Amino acid sequence: MSRSVKVVLFLPEIDFILKGPGGMVSKDITKRTFRVYKWARSYAPTRSGKLKEKIEFEVRHGARGPRGRVTSKAKYSMAVHEGARAHWIYPRKKKALFWAGARHPVRRVWHPGNASNPFLQKALLRAVED
Repeated sequence: MSRSVKVVLFLPEIDFILKGPGGMVSKDITKRTFRVYKWARSYAPTRSGKLKEKIEFEVRHGARGPRGRVTSKAKYSMAVHEGARAHWIYPRKKKALFWAGARHPVRRVWHPGNASNPFLQKALLRAVED
């Protein structure tokens, strides 16, 4: 005695679950992206707090489904994350550099460089462990 089973797939509903903004996959991507964002803010160095404030996350929904992204919008994010070699700093618009606390204006300043602090990479690895 043989029996048959008929399976009917509703492709629009499956597509919504996989790619739609309110679908299960989108909710999971949002949750995971937020977790990376949270760890990135905790691992970011906080001399002034500006780097931490500039960390953002977003989830976009495209033709291939949802994508999460954590970014840092601070101008110096790359120098902190990847490190910077020692180099001279020259004025761009004026003839000399001057800042509060300096004894006098100077033509150039030596920046000794800094070691890398891959806080975004650390955050991603930590979020995967959670």
